[in-house]
Amino acid sequence: MREVVEGVRGTSSRGSVRILESVEQVRESAEQIHVALQGQSMVCASAVECLGNLRTQTRSNEELSQQMEGAVRELLREAVGLRKDIGRLRIASGDDGSRS
Repeated sequence: MREVVEGVRGTSSRGSVRILESVEQVRESAEQIHVALQGQSMVCASAVECLGNLRTQTRSNEELSQQMEGAVRELLREAVGLRKDIGRLRIASGDDGSRS
């Protein structure tokens, strides 16, 4: 009977060691996951900052584009007006625009 008890104790002791080793492996894995998630969080925060900067720059570029579009329209109106003025000047001076 003593051998059986010692056998049970030995098996129980080995089982406890295995459980402790498994718990340690789980703890190490959890730590690795934690470190990886911290790194991922830092990368995500950096990406959010970059995207915010990109959005700000995009808005600025859009505003500048709209200003340029307005300026181009105004230049076009002025060009059309100048063309009409040149046409009136030619008529007033008797120049039909042809050179002979």
